[in-house]
Amino acid sequence: MTRASTPDPQPAGADSAPTARRVHRRLPLRKALPLLMAALLLSSVTIIAAVTTSALSNSLYGQLNSEVRLAAERSLSTSVATGDSQIDPSDPLPPGLTQRTQRARTISVDVRNGVLRAGYIDDSGTPTYHQLTQAQVSALLAVPVDDSRIYEVEVPGLGTYRAIAQTDSTGARIVTAVSQATVSQTIASYIFVEFLVMGIAVVSAIGIGWVLLRRALRPLEVVAATAQAVSATELSSTGVQLSARIPEEYVDGTSEVGRVAGSFNQMLTHIDEAFQIRNRSERKLRRFVADASHELRTPLASIRGYTELVLRDREHLPEHATEQLGRVKSESERMSGLVEDLLLLARLDSEPVIERRETDLRGLLIDAIADAHAAGPDHHWQLDLDAATPLELMGDENSLRQILVNLLANARVHTPKGTNIVLGAHRVDDQAVITVRDDGPGVPPELLEHIFDRFTKGDGSRTPGAGSTGLGLSIVQALVHAHDGSIRVDSVPGEGTTFTVQLPLLPQQESSDEGNPDTAPVSSIQPKP
Repeated sequence: MTRASTPDPQPAGADSAPTARRVHRRLPLRKALPLLMAALLLSSVTIIAAVTTSALSNSLYGQLNSEVRLAAERSLSTSVATGDSQIDPSDPLPPGLTQRTQRARTISVDVRNGVLRAGYIDDSGTPTYHQLTQAQVSALLAVPVDDSRIYEVEVPGLGTYRAIAQTDSTGARIVTAVSQATVSQTIASYIFVEFLVMGIAVVSAIGIGWVLLRRALRPLEVVAATAQAVSATELSSTGVQLSARIPEEYVDGTSEVGRVAGSFNQMLTHIDEAFQIRNRSERKLRRFVADASHELRTPLASIRGYTELVLRDREHLPEHATEQLGRVKSESERMSGLVEDLLLLARLDSEPVIERRETDLRGLLIDAIADAHAAGPDHHWQLDLDAATPLELMGDENSLRQILVNLLANARVHTPKGTNIVLGAHRVDDQAVITVRDDGPGVPPELLEHIFDRFTKGDGSRTPGAGSTGLGLSIVQALVHAHDGSIRVDSVPGEGTTFTVQLPLLPQQESSDEGNPDTAPVSSIQPKP
């Protein structure tokens, strides 16, 4: 893989700030639906309760108003029948209150000939009468005289009453009032029962609805879990198989979830068949590439050998023939390198097994930076390495060396002269973090995501003999993965590029090199030519 030598300019006025998106959090259906049902039930029961409470209140207060009118008629009729001459002046109670048909909690106020008589029947309902206080009498006398209209009066110390004020034929003013405490208590008890029933109904609806909906949504949860398992599968890897399926017990042709489950299974089967066809095609292609590359090695070696043999006697050859044979030799060497790379990739694809031995990365890093300086003296090479920190792992030394050589060669080929290139290696926990940083022109954004693809080239390959085959970074990635490691690239056009390789290390042990001056930290070393 190559990198462009010139960065792609940023379009003028481009907005680099990411667009903020609002994230809407949603409850799962097994929680949302019971809550929705409870809300609907609560609203319905509330409306019903309000209507029934209003109807009960109107009915009870209507009956109470009828009782007030009857009590007023009895008081009025008793007052007229008694007459002024038959009333005992010393009796403090009004004549209407002596009517034995009057109910408990009835108040009567009688004003005639300038004499005020007032009293009430207590809760027992027996003919036991009580005098009223001045404040209580004043509250009742404030009721306007209206033979048909009933007023609500707050009598101090006795509560709320329904009262009506009348005048008889003798001109006496009679106020009759009946307590509405019984009606208020009845309505309050009814409201309490309603709230109790509403609470029980809502809690029961949530509990029963949660159980029923969880059972009903179980197939949908299985579909979601299967979809998540498929989405977590690395579909880009070779030989992938989609074995996850929704159990047949959740597949049917009647319910919506059952039909979705059947369609999802069928879709997974088609995708798996497509992957198998792709895998077979890739295996055939890799076998063809490996066979073709293997067959090409012999003729290429023959071409190189005969060319070198002829060039040994170059003093007897014309000048143009010598130049042309030199080109033939150069191109055959380039072709041989390409064939070797193809053979290596084919072997890693088919059998990504390497010979693992205990290897120290520190020596490989020092050798790699020295070789890179010899190959590119026009670049500034630096090594950032703490030689006192052990970097030992189980791996193939030749493969690890090729990883470093390819990364450094990639940085050298695709950056201009004078570029600073730093090879760093540090231990982070049980991982070796190897970085190759340069301050070159960077990688164009459109090539960055394909940088490890095979035969991906940038503008740096336009110079004959200075470019690459586009397989170097592909080989690096394959070798890193064969060592159970990872590789990534970070690049900003105009600011540089960094390749980061992570490889698992052996557990760190007590170093026996402490105090040895040869193990001093190596940091920012400039290799000498």
